[in-house]
Amino acid sequence: MRVHSLAAWAALLLFCGPVAAELLPTKVRAPQYPLKTQRMLLSDADIALAREQVARYETAKGIADTIVKRADAWLAWDDAALRALVPTADVPRAFNVGTAGCPQCGKAIYEKGGTYPWIIDPKKPFQVTCPVDGSTYPSNDYAAYYAGGLNDRTLLTGDYPDDGWGWAGPDGHRYWFVAYANHWTWRNHVIPAAHYLGRAYVLTGNRDYARKAAVLLDRIAEVYPNMDYHTQSRYGQMQAANGARYEGKIVNLIWETGVLTMMAEAYDYVWDAIDDTTVAGKTGEQVRANIEANLLEEGIDAYFSGKARGNFGMHQKALVYVGLARQYGKQDEWFEGLLNDAGDNYRMTGLNYALYNLVYRDGAPYETAPGYNFSWVVNLTTVAEALTRAGYDVYGIPKMRRLYDAVLDVVNVGKHTPSVGDSGSVYGGLVGLDPFVYQSAWRAYGDPRYRDHLQSFGAVGEAGIRRFESLFAPIVEAGEPASTPVRSRLLDGYGMAILNNPANTVSLALYYGYAGGHGHYDRLHFELFANDQVMMPDLGYPDFMNAYVPGIFSWSKNTIAHNTVTVNAQRQLVNKPGTVHLFADAGFARALDIDAAATYPETDTYRRRMMLIDLDGARSYAVDCFTVAGADSAQHDYSLHGPPGTFAAVDGEWSDPAPGTLAGPDVPVGYLYDEPEIAGADYTGSYANYRGSGFQHLEKVQRLTGGAAAGVWRHERDADARIRIDLLAPDAEILRAEAQVSPITHTQRLTYLIARRTGDALASRFVSVIEPHRESPAIQSRRLLPGDGVALEVRWALPGGESGRDLVLINTEGGVMRREAEGVETDAPMALVRFAGEGAPRYWMAAGSYLRIGDERIEQTPGIAGAVTRVEPESGRVHVALDGAAADLSVAGGGIVHFENAYRRAAHPVASVEATAEGAVITVADDLRVGRIRVAVAREDGLATATGLAFAPVYDGTYAAHEDFSAFVPLRAVKGGVALFAEPGDVAAGFVAGEDAWIVNAGPGDRVEVTPVRFR
Repeated sequence: MRVHSLAAWAALLLFCGPVAAELLPTKVRAPQYPLKTQRMLLSDADIALAREQVARYETAKGIADTIVKRADAWLAWDDAALRALVPTADVPRAFNVGTAGCPQCGKAIYEKGGTYPWIIDPKKPFQVTCPVDGSTYPSNDYAAYYAGGLNDRTLLTGDYPDDGWGWAGPDGHRYWFVAYANHWTWRNHVIPAAHYLGRAYVLTGNRDYARKAAVLLDRIAEVYPNMDYHTQSRYGQMQAANGARYEGKIVNLIWETGVLTMMAEAYDYVWDAIDDTTVAGKTGEQVRANIEANLLEEGIDAYFSGKARGNFGMHQKALVYVGLARQYGKQDEWFEGLLNDAGDNYRMTGLNYALYNLVYRDGAPYETAPGYNFSWVVNLTTVAEALTRAGYDVYGIPKMRRLYDAVLDVVNVGKHTPSVGDSGSVYGGLVGLDPFVYQSAWRAYGDPRYRDHLQSFGAVGEAGIRRFESLFAPIVEAGEPASTPVRSRLLDGYGMAILNNPANTVSLALYYGYAGGHGHYDRLHFELFANDQVMMPDLGYPDFMNAYVPGIFSWSKNTIAHNTVTVNAQRQLVNKPGTVHLFADAGFARALDIDAAATYPETDTYRRRMMLIDLDGARSYAVDCFTVAGADSAQHDYSLHGPPGTFAAVDGEWSDPAPGTLAGPDVPVGYLYDEPEIAGADYTGSYANYRGSGFQHLEKVQRLTGGAAAGVWRHERDADARIRIDLLAPDAEILRAEAQVSPITHTQRLTYLIARRTGDALASRFVSVIEPHRESPAIQSRRLLPGDGVALEVRWALPGGESGRDLVLINTEGGVMRREAEGVETDAPMALVRFAGEGAPRYWMAAGSYLRIGDERIEQTPGIAGAVTRVEPESGRVHVALDGAAADLSVAGGGIVHFENAYRRAAHPVASVEATAEGAVITVADDLRVGRIRVAVAREDGLATATGLAFAPVYDGTYAAHEDFSAFVPLRAVKGGVALFAEPGDVAAGFVAGEDAWIVNAGPGDRVEVTPVRFR
């Protein structure tokens, strides 16, 4: 018997009765607490304001009309059909059909439909349709099979039969048609239906919406206790085969948080109308008891058991919503835990600890990827807003505000957030365009920068009403822009350095941090932004979030895909952040110098120095110098790429494209040649531990046979947006190759230039000159000059007729650099001399003591050097005893201060500096507090704690401080749950078990350095 429509399916369910509806033994729970007596997530005043704004503003009316229209679509469904849309837990779920694509169209389906391409129609249950050719799967009528109790296997007919656990193709690949249809019916239809019906009710007061929501929520509550994603899903089965668990309920544990949030909201909104009707033969009170016990209380249990556990903020938001919606229970205990739990599971850490232990000192969360980091900001904003209804002030936690700042601090040329890790795309774009988030931040803090951000994307006044949540708060009116100049900036906690020209037309963002949850193997990678585009992009979000797709790890996350250096044909192996040696911005140039030697165990140098040099008010060019060396390093591949679009070689002769890939002429695209044990079709495990080269994704390999290693890229989205890269590595083999952005879903092609050096105990230096431009470049020539260090001559000519010659000096060897032919000498680590026109040469130098140009000797401005004597972490004030009286305190204004000891060198942006009797007080712009722990045992060698510390690997050289900051004890490391003292002894006496201690990033005795910069 084939069921062709939802109506027939619903009738069949009614006919079959309990056989179809109750295949698993049903779990039913009675309410643990009294039934709720009021709406909790919205007040009557909130609803009145929303209805007033809907009546007053067209934007608000548009939001309401959309919600009502979507809710109306579900009013047309009769109760039986709506209940039939919700199957029992016996039907598996899968967020992917598989990774092979369509049985007939293959991977072309991803080009047409993206990561989740299959068409799902809730009126055609358990079926998927290919968007390419319209073919429908499975071939059998699963609805009839399900209605018959999943027993009659004669119903599994046709060429692509699926019993819910997938159809195995001829090559052994399993296609989970039914499970995919079920998953996305839940995600895209069932859950949103209840959500829209609840929202339509509070906006209109029409009880028809409330009743229909109650029908759906009641049915969900009937099946919810039996849901167990690990035993009922494709991904759970794959994880189990590898000895792991993957929790969840209806959907996986991460997305389950959204299910709970939406269901709690829907129930709270319609609660007051349920007693007016009956549902499935139940009274309103029985329906409410079912929903509160079997959905809300079951959901609270899922939170605490780990079956609803997402990125930080997601499950916290779910608990707040479910806890408030349930009204009665252990709300005080639950919400106190959300704020003050100092326990061992960092995902469950209370906000008073998590905002220090899981959020870097500059406000960027742990995830590395800006998109995922912003999800923390969105969710924690929602938590903050909801918890105000329970009497808690989350905005009052000092660190909370930095979350909003960090999102804005990493924006480049006003248009792009770096696509670090699992975030963004090769086309860039902004993270943080959420009116609700920054309207909430503006109301909480009144920072003009937040209003400026809202105004930048038109989210003020009536136009700022763009989300349902915005209906329940007064609008944010436009105001005068703050007009804060954009400067280079350093986020040393997160690990990002941004060099930015004053015109905000060219910038580059280099990532060097500790990789968190969604990071890649891409330390010292940079992106360059110009012409309003990302001209040297990161590749962005991979094909899937799925450990069983090899290309994610062999390419998307791999080192070779990024603008950095691959050592010994393997990805970066050690997760250790880089160290900033220099970061300077002044006058017409800016520079950085960052070493990340620990990134590869084979290297003792893995260091990038970059300069961004202005030619006029809008034009700037970059110089890149990458040095890498180590006794055990034998191959260095320095890789750079431009944007999607066209590439043209300049003044170079290249070989014909070779067969195969960069891995070899016989290695096909994507084949894991360097880890053959996981390359076979019969391998079913995770690819997350792949350490190989990724070279097998680079095709059409050509070798430079003569001339310059240079090329010009034109951007796919703007052919006049161009970038020229000249790779200056005369002793390296120069290669050129192409690669697809991601192996499956993102088919754009990128062109790579690669400089390769091989040898024993290899030491390499790679230099590039990079100029973004439009019609024509300004740089006429560039050449390396012989001698020690890097001396680079760059000749340029501007459209207005001005021309000149830059001498760029990067002192990679230390000591003094002398350029006798040019009459230049300096001991500065980085310097620039510009010869243009008739006047005296211009210059720029960072650190060092002098620069000589001909007969003129320029003495460097005295920098700040000394030792920390006292730290006030709450205010960010650091007292410094200066080494001498000659220091110029003005050099610190807007710059960087370094704190250094035997274990580490840290950098903080300076907010202000003032003279004192002993020397100076430097106030840092970020946070000195980098961790907070609950002391379990105060030992002779350190402080044992159960507090989860995700940042433990970066705490070397920090300080343990008493809760009142009355004493500081140096730490050599934090390992195994113990903050280890630098010098074990009786210093533990001042710490008390059961009390809190802070981890602070600077302490008495640290050396202090502020790099001076001088320019003309």
